[in-house]
Amino acid sequence: MNSILLKVTSSVVIAGEIARAGQLVELTASEAKTLLHGGKAVLATVGDEPSVEVPVPVATVAAAAVGTETPHATSSERSPS
Repeated sequence: MNSILLKVTSSVVIAGEIARAGQLVELTASEAKTLLHGGKAVLATVGDEPSVEVPVPVATVAAAAVGTETPHATSSERSPS
């Protein structure tokens, strides 16, 4: 199976994990196509370095393709007003 390295341009959920803008992820060709067409990622280039090294397994990205919802912040994650 071929895998494709992408650079995430907008936060998206991949295999149950949040991939944030700037992260590099390795996906199957069909999963990569879904994110590329949705504008959530671009092809990674040689000069791209991972901003945060978080392993994202090559897995189903159906959640990223269908619902690109971002979970609501919990009260401990919210900034004080």
